[in-house]
Amino acid sequence: MIFYRRFSRVYLSVEYQAKNNLDIALKYVLLALERSDSLPEVILQTANIYEAKKDFKNSDKYFKKALLLDPNSPVVNNNYAYSLCNRNENLELALEYSELALKSDSTNTAYLDTYGWINYNLGNYYVALNVISKAIELGENNTEVLEHLADIYMRIEKFQESIEIYDKILEIDPDNEKIIQKKETIINNLQK
Repeated sequence: MIFYRRFSRVYLSVEYQAKNNLDIALKYVLLALERSDSLPEVILQTANIYEAKKDFKNSDKYFKKALLLDPNSPVVNNNYAYSLCNRNENLELALEYSELALKSDSTNTAYLDTYGWINYNLGNYYVALNVISKAIELGENNTEVLEHLADIYMRIEKFQESIEIYDKILEIDPDNEKIIQKKETIINNLQK
């Protein structure tokens, strides 16, 4: 029964996080953590929520704790790498974590996206293009990965390709102001 309650709290935490109710998600995962502070899954969920709350001091603490328990966990390595990349911190270390994740599954589209995006942030644009294109070929077509691809095209001055990808994103999410702005910026620059 205790096992069930512990994991039901983790599942509730995941549910509330998906609904972007991070304070309640954190409350449930911390309750689960009180009883399971050595389970990597609970620790990872704690790190993920702190990451979503932009409390990077605590997210890093829990990512590192999860890695101490399971240093080869592809999910932990990938999530921590992506977190570091999004903050533009320790990109070389993020690349190492990402490579560990990819080593376990070289066709995982989330791992490929992370690896590609880190390379983009390191200035390795053509590596990023190849890797993120592979993720999309394998079926990853969410707006974030598509935005990464469009941003890469923009950086390597393939503006028409970038606009086409931004249009795909806007088909999925027509009110995405960030994408509308990026597309308008390219169009305005091309018209000059």
